[in-house]
Amino acid sequence: MKIGRVVLIGLLLVMLSGLGFWAYERFSHAHKRGSVPARRPKDAKGKEIFCFDFVGVVPMDVVREINQMGQNLRKAFDIDFVVMVVPSVAPKDITTYTADIFTRWQIGRSTQGKKGVLILIDWRTKQVKIEIGYDLEAVFTDRYVGQVEREILNEFLEQADWEKGFLASIENFVYRIYRMQDRGVDVRQIKERLRIGHYSGGGGAKGRFDFGSALRRPRPQTPKELKEYFSAQPTPELAFRRYLEFCTMNLSDYSVDLFNERTKAFFRYWNTTTGQRRAEAQAWDGVSYEVRQKGKWAVVFHPDADYMKMAKLPPYFIEKTDKGWQMDLDAMARGLVFGGPYVHWANDAWLYPYVEVLMNDYTLDPRMMSLRKRSDLLAEMPNARDVFSIYEHYQRPPRVWIGAYIAMTNQVEEKYAGVPSTVVLDVCPGSPADEAGLKAGDIILTVDGRKGPYGELLPRQFLDIIRRHRPGDRIALEILRDLKERKKIELVLERTDRRGCF
Repeated sequence: MKIGRVVLIGLLLVMLSGLGFWAYERFSHAHKRGSVPARRPKDAKGKEIFCFDFVGVVPMDVVREINQMGQNLRKAFDIDFVVMVVPSVAPKDITTYTADIFTRWQIGRSTQGKKGVLILIDWRTKQVKIEIGYDLEAVFTDRYVGQVEREILNEFLEQADWEKGFLASIENFVYRIYRMQDRGVDVRQIKERLRIGHYSGGGGAKGRFDFGSALRRPRPQTPKELKEYFSAQPTPELAFRRYLEFCTMNLSDYSVDLFNERTKAFFRYWNTTTGQRRAEAQAWDGVSYEVRQKGKWAVVFHPDADYMKMAKLPPYFIEKTDKGWQMDLDAMARGLVFGGPYVHWANDAWLYPYVEVLMNDYTLDPRMMSLRKRSDLLAEMPNARDVFSIYEHYQRPPRVWIGAYIAMTNQVEEKYAGVPSTVVLDVCPGSPADEAGLKAGDIILTVDGRKGPYGELLPRQFLDIIRRHRPGDRIALEILRDLKERKKIELVLERTDRRGCF
């Protein structure tokens, strides 16, 4: 949630295009020779680069993502954001070395002010220094930068997670920019204050990390009394309130029964940090919320007459199981993305069962894919399409069904499946899927050996294949279970007049 996977991963990747793949690959060879040039290098086309790994430890796909985010930050906010990994800062100390290279490379020169940010890592001593340009010191204060360094960057590096370490840190800086805008401070309008040769005055923070040390430690064990406290709850509202307490207390044991089984499985592969949990809890401090429930599904969201304000907080999905009401952060992580300060619904998330809880009077704004009152949207755009009507389209009786709710695979699952595919969110008792042994969490790879043109099987592709069959038809599903076992399941399609499940 980038704020918890959540909750911020992918924040800027939808904004603007970055550099070419071949340029990164070509430059990466220069990184690994270990020498740090006196001047800031550019790529083969003369464009600026924002990620420099002179050790060769950062995965190339992460280097590409940082470079793209650097381009986005420059265009969107007039900030020059650089990440650098060096073999050693010796014989200098890291503070002196960072300040020196900040000025020699003139980080921030291309902005209207001296608006540069540098994250520098000394690989030999495992030290990190975040340096802030002169004109950003009032925006990114030492206290704020220290929190980012301790609670996000260092914690992810100790989990050996370069991708989330760098990207979540950058995204947190972006979140800070939007918060400052709400206070009337527009970073893009900041001009150069000091006409001197140096580009920074030492603002920022430094620290030390033990790379991969968290992987050598046992997973946190929640005391018995806290396990009982953070168990499944009798109402969805209590589950939501317990979850905010979970974040406030900085707990990281997602195996407690406050979370449904898919969420427990998700967090076996997905890391979070203190900073993310802190931000998630703080975001709801003093904020009003509404709880809606239909059957075993519930949604908690912030209602506001201004849908742009409502879009700044994610809706929370909560499922009722045999244990009680449990947080469904897995469905949230699949279905919600953050773009700038706003929460958007991802492609095919409007096929989720949670849609039926909201669709009587809400839909998605077609420009932002964020929750909005349907009446307000139609008053502004009479011909606007009701995005939630896609859910109705696949529910129209009589119809052929298998009896399961489905969603898009997440990043972890796609690594094991090889391509984007369809995952089962829930199975309806007594349905064809249930009789055939299909389970929540199963990844559907093919239907009768069929898949999309690029090897994928997306949820709507899957449903369109099913709809072309008749009741009584047999179909064979190839599935991936528990990210390791490939199986084939045969089921018999049935006719149904009921709503819910597909």
